[in-house]
Amino acid sequence: MKKIASHDEIDIFAPESSRFSFLKSPYAAHKTHSAVDIYYGDFGSDALSPVDGEVIDIKSFDTPTPFKDWNSKEYVIAIRQNEQVIKILHVKPDVMPSDAISKGDRIGTFIHNGYFIFWNDPVMHVEVRKQGDYLRASNNMRLTPNIEWSRLPSSKTLELECQVEETNKSDPSEIRRWTTLCW
Repeated sequence: MKKIASHDEIDIFAPESSRFSFLKSPYAAHKTHSAVDIYYGDFGSDALSPVDGEVIDIKSFDTPTPFKDWNSKEYVIAIRQNEQVIKILHVKPDVMPSDAISKGDRIGTFIHNGYFIFWNDPVMHVEVRKQGDYLRASNNMRLTPNIEWSRLPSSKTLELECQVEETNKSDPSEIRRWTTLCW
């Protein structure tokens, strides 16, 4: 397992062959740099714990889905480490409250529900939260990526300006835009 992010003394790990993203989703936690999505495996394959800790809660709820025969069930797995809670989504749990787990332990299987369109890959969504506030979508704790950057050998530098647009489905005229510099 490789360390991909941290918040204070909590480290988040992912399998060596995984991909991960801090900014791909329009979900609130991604906009505040407070979540990481970890991609590996297939739907139905093993999901491995990104942290050490104790499972303190498991919740399930139905998601909206535009597809008639799709499973709409979503789960929240809450794992306590020190005084904080790691919130995990998009995994059907095989663990129970009071289970002690270590990074790399199997905690469940990747699921496909109403939050996924047919082109989405299996993903584990991970956030670090305050102990009494891990079910809400806001008030997340900022993550620090553990990324080693290196440049390819080249004398050329290319800077790109990227514009991101987000529209409100109920009011398509409401558009939020922001620009970022990529290189």
